[in-house]
Amino acid sequence: MLVEVDEIGQRRFKGMVPDDAVAISVQRLFMQQLASTVTTVLSFLPMILLPGPAGDFVESIATAVVVMLVWSFLVAVAVTPAMAGRALKAPDTAPRPDHRR
Repeated sequence: MLVEVDEIGQRRFKGMVPDDAVAISVQRLFMQQLASTVTTVLSFLPMILLPGPAGDFVESIATAVVVMLVWSFLVAVAVTPAMAGRALKAPDTAPRPDHRR
């Protein structure tokens, strides 16, 4: 998420409007975030499918981790960019007065 916020901030600093900065940043980072989430979810899938007493013990933990990962992905591609687009402002381009005279 921090990478996405940083990228949106850099685009806003260069003068992009918020909607464009968010759209381009999300589009650019979407596949990397999706791949990371899917590979981690797949690593916990055998724990969910584990039979017997061991499966009973770790199934709820693995399920909680998978749900958290999916939720985190959704927040990272929807909520965080929207908030960053609104919160990060472009720098003022007006010249600042020199008070050292």
